[in-house]
Amino acid sequence: MRQLDIGSYVMGIDNFEEIKARLAKAIADNDDAEIVNLVGELKSALVYDVRGSLVEVLFHPQLDLPAKAALERDDLARKILDHPESTILLEEAEYALITGSLNAVSGLGRNDVRFIRQVLDAPQVEVEVTSQRRRDTCAEG
Repeated sequence: MRQLDIGSYVMGIDNFEEIKARLAKAIADNDDAEIVNLVGELKSALVYDVRGSLVEVLFHPQLDLPAKAALERDDLARKILDHPESTILLEEAEYALITGSLNAVSGLGRNDVRFIRQVLDAPQVEVEVTSQRRRDTCAEG
């Protein structure tokens, strides 16, 4: 299985964590001038929607998907979009579908580099399946 990070991330600001901390302090101190200053710095930030980008790659028009393939991909898209955590475990076939689609799409740019690395470098993980045996007991009476 592959463990894929599907959480969105901020790009365009190198010191985002520092700005967040300064903003929290400015809010706590009720420092309106600093709040306005920091909000201005944050305007250049972009949030990269990893989940949405994965779905877009799966259904990209360049893939020229027939109807049945689109329906099959929709199951994976829903799994990604509905997953409550920021990382998801994918079967190798699901991961291959994503990487195959990503490698077939052209027109990706510099803003997509981190996303591409995140997908292509997703670690392979071993998953241990445990079964829980249930004992039914019957009382004789």
